[in-house]
Amino acid sequence: MPRVDTTPVRRTKRDAQQRLSRGGGPVRLARTAASVRAAAEAAAVQASVSAPPVKREPVPTPIPAASSASAPISSKTWRHPDELPYIRTAGKTWTDMAIVRFLTAHAFGLPPRSTSTVEAWVNVRCADGSEVVLPRGYRLPLLWVAKFQWTSVRLVLTADPAILQREWDSTKFEILHIARLCAALLDKARAQMEEHGAIERGWRCPPFDRAMRRYHYDWLIMRDEFVRDFWREFGEEEFQSDILKLGWAQWVLKGHKGFTLTKKEVAQGITAEEFTKGLIIDEEADTFEWNESPQILQAPP
Repeated sequence: MPRVDTTPVRRTKRDAQQRLSRGGGPVRLARTAASVRAAAEAAAVQASVSAPPVKREPVPTPIPAASSASAPISSKTWRHPDELPYIRTAGKTWTDMAIVRFLTAHAFGLPPRSTSTVEAWVNVRCADGSEVVLPRGYRLPLLWVAKFQWTSVRLVLTADPAILQREWDSTKFEILHIARLCAALLDKARAQMEEHGAIERGWRCPPFDRAMRRYHYDWLIMRDEFVRDFWREFGEEEFQSDILKLGWAQWVLKGHKGFTLTKKEVAQGITAEEFTKGLIIDEEADTFEWNESPQILQAPP
């Protein structure tokens, strides 16, 4: 796991840890959707190949709490009350189809960059046609994390059929967590508007912000052990400053492990339809796949 000493807090923490102990090494990054990036992209170049549909059982309606939801939490430990609990097991609710349906139901897009330098807000357009108002500073980090999510879905579902199920099983809860983070941000903003009729420039969403802090320092995995290790290494001090004041305009172009935004995407935004283009859900067959191959229409005889 790369460790970038970009802040005084990081350097101080690092030096203190080195004085206390010279043992141990960096935590190995868990396998992510990026691990199949090369294979997926190569297959896409050679031919329009998509993974076979995945058969899944029907989805019940209740949404379970995360497996760690009952664990004691404290602002003095890595189990911070502002952290979104991570779901690690399917239980009886989070089947594969349930996850995919959650992703599509909570899909959203972001508009082009405003030409006005004094515009303080951005309108996020959701898949159901509704809009959510956020402070403008959320536009780039939210745009990046949405592309990270949907690129991960595409890479996994277009993996070689021999490894598709294994890759999906190893990444699906990470993808779900990203979608839940975005949904939490938008839901909290909606609630703020409904309760107060306005959203202040200084309004923030702590669960989303804490995750984006780690993303900004190239920690892509959000499972409990990675949240714990980040907190143990850098402490709560890293979460005290405003994440919207970080250099997102530069970071999203650089990204991490190939997950980036292009200059065109930064300027023009990405719609929900563009994010989900290629995802095919067959409700009757209870399957889903990713296939961007153009449909060839045959002329009638």
